[in-house]
Amino acid sequence: MLDDLPLFRSTPKPPALPKSIRYWDDFSEEFRTIDDLEIESWEVLFDGISTRLTFPTLPHGQIIFLKTVAADLIVSRSVKTAANYFSALRSVDSILLAEVIHSIAADEPSTFSGKWTSRYRSTLDRSSARAIRYILHCVCKWSYGAWRGTDAALVRALPGYSMDKYKAAQEGNCFVPPVAQSQIVDFVDETARRARQRKAGQAELHHGAILALSFQYGLRRGQIARLGANDIVRYDERTVHIRVRLLKQRGQARARTVVRSVQAGWVPIFLELLRDPLGPGEKFFGRTPGEISRLIRRLAGELTGTAYSASDFRHTAAQRLVDSGASREEVTDFLGHSDHTAADVYFAASPKQADLVDTALGKSAIYGKIAEVARTKRISVVDLASRPDDEQIAGMPHGIPISGIGACKAGQSLCQRNPVVACYTCHKFLAVEDPAVHQQVLSDLQAVVSQFDQPTRIDRVSPAMLQLRSTLEAVSTLASQTSQVAK
Repeated sequence: MLDDLPLFRSTPKPPALPKSIRYWDDFSEEFRTIDDLEIESWEVLFDGISTRLTFPTLPHGQIIFLKTVAADLIVSRSVKTAANYFSALRSVDSILLAEVIHSIAADEPSTFSGKWTSRYRSTLDRSSARAIRYILHCVCKWSYGAWRGTDAALVRALPGYSMDKYKAAQEGNCFVPPVAQSQIVDFVDETARRARQRKAGQAELHHGAILALSFQYGLRRGQIARLGANDIVRYDERTVHIRVRLLKQRGQARARTVVRSVQAGWVPIFLELLRDPLGPGEKFFGRTPGEISRLIRRLAGELTGTAYSASDFRHTAAQRLVDSGASREEVTDFLGHSDHTAADVYFAASPKQADLVDTALGKSAIYGKIAEVARTKRISVVDLASRPDDEQIAGMPHGIPISGIGACKAGQSLCQRNPVVACYTCHKFLAVEDPAVHQQVLSDLQAVVSQFDQPTRIDRVSPAMLQLRSTLEAVSTLASQTSQVAK
């Protein structure tokens, strides 16, 4: 039956299938060639993996037609997109797919649109429908059959499948809770400490660096895997820059790059890794994106009990940035996006300002417990004054000078958190014995957060309030776990 469907009997042929195609492999950073396009399936490489692009079982003329589409897709988009689209097409019933392609070739655009609405849309899943839409854009570009360039608007208007790609962020299901974030940070901190002492092995350094890049900077698995020798630049003992390639966006010839500065406390991890020079073309971590993804999930599971993904850490990093008061432009740049659509989702998911203010002003039973911890006597004023300057906690949150509240065993310069708030629940903190000091801190911070309860600043959250929320949630979770153990 399939051979009875004459795709080219009364319509123009599409552009001739080239003898070979050349495409850019952005993982290995070299051009690759597919020499024989007449063979049944094509061997392609992407993300460090070799796979075969296999075509659906269709009449010969339709297979040639789809190969021409595949060649266009590989050259203008990517090998990975081509592999995904044709995997979806192979899942479609052969008779139905042959009918769809025949209709594209033989019918007027308006006729095809009617068939799409009445028949095809209900029998195709979202992935195969996207693949067919790409075929339609190709025939518009080629002016094939009755299709012309102006019909691209009709293709875009075809009813499709609703999908909210930001649903997980809107519902908060993808965000890593503060307690788990603290466990990740503690692991990276400990890896950095062992790196300074030259006690960390290669695998441990890799684990710490990969988690740092995923957690702190929200890098995708492919971005981490693509880092090469020239992408990690050491300036001095406290400064390392990471050159990150943003994944190719639609309409871009090549992916642009951005630079991220590794925070000082974690620099020793990268300095140790840089001691072993890489050869030409070698990747910094020597892993494919798939291997990076599996490693992040495994490490997260071991450290927190939940196998959080690189995507979860990316969402969390963006939300953390929003909660700390970043603008939409800053969040968009952080994510490497070209518009504010995704950033707006994180702003919508940010805690309500009124709730944060109420909590920060002490209208919470949990906050009372933190204030009680702050009044615990641990170190004298004399002992504090005798410690090195770096171990004496001090800061200027929102322009308010705060000092003399206590000491940090590790040193304030190595702390990745807001010392004024985070210190009170950190095991490295030694609170000064004078209760009046801490009472003044509480009073000063209450005055600061009150300033944020203004309509004109409703979409901004101060770093101090973010840190306080994280601290409250961490203490709440710990209290709940302790209560369960007691029962």
